[in-house]
Amino acid sequence: TDLLPVRPNPPASIHAHFGRARHKLLLLRRRIDKMSNQSANHCCSFISALIALILAAVALGGSKGNNVAWTYSKIRTDVPGYDNCVYDFSWGLYEFKVKAIDCGDFDFETTERYGSDECKEALVVGDKNGDSVCDKCRSSGTSIQSLQSIACVVGIATLIFVLLRWCDKAPDGCKRVFATFGMTVVSVLLIINIATWAGDCHAEISNYIDDIDNVPPRTGTDTNHIWVGMYLTIIAAMFSVTGTFTECCAESEDPPAVKPTDLEMERPKAEEAKQENNKVII
Repeated sequence: TDLLPVRPNPPASIHAHFGRARHKLLLLRRRIDKMSNQSANHCCSFISALIALILAAVALGGSKGNNVAWTYSKIRTDVPGYDNCVYDFSWGLYEFKVKAIDCGDFDFETTERYGSDECKEALVVGDKNGDSVCDKCRSSGTSIQSLQSIACVVGIATLIFVLLRWCDKAPDGCKRVFATFGMTVVSVLLIINIATWAGDCHAEISNYIDDIDNVPPRTGTDTNHIWVGMYLTIIAAMFSVTGTFTECCAESEDPPAVKPTDLEMERPKAEEAKQENNKVII
């Protein structure tokens, strides 16, 4: 009987090493995927917080001098010979500006602080006055300036914690809490400011404009709505809320251990190959 040699299978050690290598590669791939997702979340949170901070700061800093008004009003007039004559109001957090435009000899412009006596004098139209506007907008503006300033300071601290989480891959329970809490505080403060302006000062301005818009030579309201400062704060709040949820979900835990299934499957094959090496076909 001839003994035909069987082509030997690879040594068992090769199967074992191959299984271990596959296991390590699988673990490394999952870890890289996990880190990529974390980096994307932190990047999104950081950008959202940065945009919210910039918009909130612009809405706050630009409100003085009415560079960034929070409410804007315009009333048409019926001045003979001046069809385009309008009364234009820009309402900021600290002061307001009113001016008559394209009204010929009636053109004027004045800027007054809400807390001054000149504020009430400037808003007198016929038997109508703007005392309530001066009072409400003064209190609302002061409150908003304080809260918005706090929101900006907290926003800066939050950016630091988000950046630390982004750069540090170690477990970061404390940094995660501080980053998420900071963005939550910013969101809440901005939402409070939006509600404060809309419910107090803007509402009072609307009532005032409704009272004077038909006092001659005025012939009706053309425009009366929230303006740049308010829009910036609303957008800032949206970015802050988005960043809050993103940062809260940005886990920094190590990926779960991968069971060496491939390695376990390779071991029986290695043992079988070892036995086959000792067999011959008769």
